[in-house]
Amino acid sequence: MLFELIVDIIMTIDIIFCFLTAFYKEMKPVKNLWEIFKNYASGYMIFDLASTITGFFVGTYYDLYWFKLIRFIHARTVYGSISNAIRASLARLGLNKASAEKGSFIIDMILYLLQAIHFLGCAWILIGKIIPCSWLNQGDETGTDLPSGCG
Repeated sequence: MLFELIVDIIMTIDIIFCFLTAFYKEMKPVKNLWEIFKNYASGYMIFDLASTITGFFVGTYYDLYWFKLIRFIHARTVYGSISNAIRASLARLGLNKASAEKGSFIIDMILYLLQAIHFLGCAWILIGKIIPCSWLNQGDETGTDLPSGCG
């Protein structure tokens, strides 16, 4: 729960930074706060607010937990940034461009694989919580701690 709170705080800080970060329009930087707000509001602001603000209430309303899945919208951007950082780091280590690209691709695939494993693990636990007599509700080997109604 502490990790999720830390992620929610970081996402809140990111939302604040998005309100203060200039953007380019027609090859010119736009620094007007109202224009920045309108640009952010027409983009990811709704998704960021829905996934972050509800995270602060998850402790009392577990039905809101599904809103955290909206954060996957940013996954492509985050993975792109990580990939660029890895590629730049490998190039600084002295690898030529082709080797840096291959190394970056391998690390990207490992990250995607870990994300998929995490997602499938969470889905497996969710299935266990939804099904009334699932493996999560099983007691010890003798079966004495089974919930009522389970065979």
